[in-house]
Amino acid sequence: MNRSNYFLVVFLLVACSSLFAQWTIQNSGIPTDDQVVLAAVNENVCWGVTRNPGVSYVTRTTDGGTTWVASNLSSLNSFFSIASFNADTAWIAANGTANGSIYNTTDGGLNWTEQLTTSGFMFVVRFFDSDNGVCIGDGNGVHPEIYTTTDGGTIWTPVPSSNIPDLNSEGFIPANSWVVDNTIWAPTNGGSLYKSTNRGLTWDTTRNVVNTGGSYCAFKDTLNGLLCGSLAHVVKRTTDGGATWDSTETKPEGISTLFMSYISGTIGSYVITATPPHGPSPGSAYTLDNGETWTVVDSVNHQRAAFVSPSVGWSWGGPNIIYTWTGNPLITSVEYTNEIIRDFHLEQNYPNPFNPSTTISFSIPTSEFISLKIYNVLGREVATLVNEEKPTGNYEVNFNATNLSSGIYFYTLQAGKNIQTKKLVLMK
Repeated sequence: MNRSNYFLVVFLLVACSSLFAQWTIQNSGIPTDDQVVLAAVNENVCWGVTRNPGVSYVTRTTDGGTTWVASNLSSLNSFFSIASFNADTAWIAANGTANGSIYNTTDGGLNWTEQLTTSGFMFVVRFFDSDNGVCIGDGNGVHPEIYTTTDGGTIWTPVPSSNIPDLNSEGFIPANSWVVDNTIWAPTNGGSLYKSTNRGLTWDTTRNVVNTGGSYCAFKDTLNGLLCGSLAHVVKRTTDGGATWDSTETKPEGISTLFMSYISGTIGSYVITATPPHGPSPGSAYTLDNGETWTVVDSVNHQRAAFVSPSVGWSWGGPNIIYTWTGNPLITSVEYTNEIIRDFHLEQNYPNPFNPSTTISFSIPTSEFISLKIYNVLGREVATLVNEEKPTGNYEVNFNATNLSSGIYFYTLQAGKNIQTKKLVLMK
């Protein structure tokens, strides 16, 4: 082999390994081929449950996925969804042969208590905090069932069926719902999107959002989100809570646009994943600009991904396989907007306190050489996050403090003569 061909081969090998190294395989502890739905809590804790009828595995990691501990809880029927806020407490939506249930654990999954029994099958459980949650089921094919709780599930209150539209007649799949704060979005396979801003008491409808069928949606907040069509596999964007949608349809080439996830802590980063039989072309792709453009990562099986930050996320991939994201942080470096930025501004980091990562956002009105640095209480620099020229825009940067000790730190943004400093608290 001559020298030029040798370097070409090396380049291709490095490029290919770099592509597939963006997801790294972890052992889920679940030996079956059943899809696993995940609930990511933080950089260390993630729960998962099998989603297929007749299979009842729960798996959990508390060390970032280095080890997953799985339990076969066949006595609790079939699982379809899980919600959690820490390593000890979780809720599962489960189904028997004729009805559904919500189960709760407060000891890391050692014991489970049934909190609710429903007339139809239960497919979604979501919690906004340790007390407030919602669960959604199919209502045995009539009107969907929706229950809410304000005490961690001790009492679940049903939303009157007369308040809920006949979503099932339009091909509503409860598992495809998305919940943010008090808002529920319910896409249908008929191409419509139903929305409730009060946890199901009243509803608005946007018809024919996508003419090719609507399947999955994901929202950053109550205004900004994406919806994908289930047949032509296209993506549309809204910035007003679903009242209107961009007419330009985009899609990642080569994979089905099905499961969709918002990347927590970003301006406009989302991940799309797909696996048969839910789409003919498996794989994963991401956007950093609210769906304007997409980068395809791979063409292997993925269930819906769960990200807690731009650099930490997981996705099911097959028997004994959970993928963890090890690629570059999925950060939206510039907010894609026509807004005129007039001021130099540094935002308070979020979350704060944090462990171990947080997002810092800032705005610059003119092109400048930017530095964003972290200092300890002694004034010593401990990290440099940005040190380059940037064009006008709104930016966000992820700061991972895994190697630092708990305590108070300061972050300073400098652009020309402009300097701003804010405090952040690392609490491990």
